[in-house]
Amino acid sequence: MRRLWSEAEDDVLRDVARRGVPLIDEMHRLPGRTHAGARQHAWSYLKLRLGQRPWTDEDREILKQIYASDESVKHGVARRLPHRTYNQAKQEAAKRGFANPDVRRVYGYSSIFYRIERVLGDGRNASVKQLALELDVSISAVGRALNKQRGTRARVGDYGRLSNGGLEDLWALGAGSDAPRPPRKTSSEACRVKRHRAKVRAGRFDPFATLRQQVAA
Repeated sequence: MRRLWSEAEDDVLRDVARRGVPLIDEMHRLPGRTHAGARQHAWSYLKLRLGQRPWTDEDREILKQIYASDESVKHGVARRLPHRTYNQAKQEAAKRGFANPDVRRVYGYSSIFYRIERVLGDGRNASVKQLALELDVSISAVGRALNKQRGTRARVGDYGRLSNGGLEDLWALGAGSDAPRPPRKTSSEACRVKRHRAKVRAGRFDPFATLRQQVAA
C-alpha cells in the first residue's frame, strides 16, 4: 500500500518550487520517495511547476547514447538521467535530431526491474520475498519482473535452504542459465536436522561449547 504524502513533504515540494532549484538536488529531503513520484505529486496534486535544470553537453551526450543503443528510451532515461522526465528527453532528442527509427529497441523493461537492478547491483543475491520487502511492492510483482528478464538480464544465482528443508531461489543480475539446483535433502537428513534444532531450542545442546573450550585452552 502506498504511503500517503505528509504535509511536511508537501512543504518541501513547495519550497523547491519557490526557490526554482532542481528537484533532484533536494531528494535527500524526501527519504523513501522517488524523483518521478515526487514530480508527479507536485504537478498532479499540488499544481506546482518545479524548476528544470538546463541541458548540459554531458546530458545531451548521454541522451544521444541512449537513442543509439537498443535499450528502451524510457528505461535508459530513468537509469542514466534520473533528473529528467521521459517527455523532456523526447523533446530534447527531437530538437537535436537524436531519434533513430532504424534501431530495434528492447521493451518490456519494467520500473520494478529497474529498482531490482539497483538493489542487486553490487553482486548480491536475494530472494523474491526479500526484494519485495525492500522495494515495498508485492511478491507477485517482483516475481513477474524477474521472470520476464530471466536468462537475459537476471538469473537464479544461488539457493537458500528453508527451515522445512526446501530450497529458495536467490536471484542475481546477469544473463545465462540458472545455477544448478542442489539435491533436496532426504527424509532422514531432514529429520536429523529437525532433531538437532529441537535440542538447541530446548537447551540440551550448546553449539558454541567446542568454541568456548578452544578459547579457554
